[in-house]
Amino acid sequence: MGSGSGGAMPEVIDHFNKENPNSKVELLLTDLHPNSKFIQSFNEEKRDNISYSTFPLDASNLVKTPKGLKMMVNSFHHMPPNIARKILSTAQSNKQPILIYEMGENLLPVWVWVLTLPLGLPLVALMSIFMLPFIKPLKFTDILFTWIIPIIPIFYAWDGQASSPRTYTLEDINEELLPKVENNYIWEIKHAKKRNGKKLGYYILGIPK
Repeated sequence: MGSGSGGAMPEVIDHFNKENPNSKVELLLTDLHPNSKFIQSFNEEKRDNISYSTFPLDASNLVKTPKGLKMMVNSFHHMPPNIARKILSTAQSNKQPILIYEMGENLLPVWVWVLTLPLGLPLVALMSIFMLPFIKPLKFTDILFTWIIPIIPIFYAWDGQASSPRTYTLEDINEELLPKVENNYIWEIKHAKKRNGKKLGYYILGIPK
């Protein structure tokens, strides 16, 4: 849900299916406002087990949805509190399994974020400029709006920096967003971890019994 341009999930699914050839997973990308350009790019390629729905899907209303695990990857922080609550409550009330993953965490006080913003913005903008040659496929418009007219670095830097204070903390989720727990539904909220045991964001997992 909230797939946008697809993000990293198509590559994740491809990797998973290569590692597990006997239990392949299908990925259906959806969005509230599906972009015809992204839909065309995915569906015309006819990638194995990956497609993009042409129909809008409202993550805050999961009454009628395709079967399977519903996921939101690095997009939950874009949801205002009233919508975030609805997303969690509609999953529980409709007994839909849901997995929300946020790579970042909101660990710093807002005043620290404000003080470091003048340093963080140019650093992230420069990072996007140096990353450009590694983008595939690389288009002329990418070069134009990154190296010649630096619109992309500005937006990329602001989006990255603004995401931190908007990310919900574990306390926000447990105390403000999570619906009243029902006997037929289980919630698990934990830090995600790399293979080496280091933390990498957190996840919210909801499973009907």
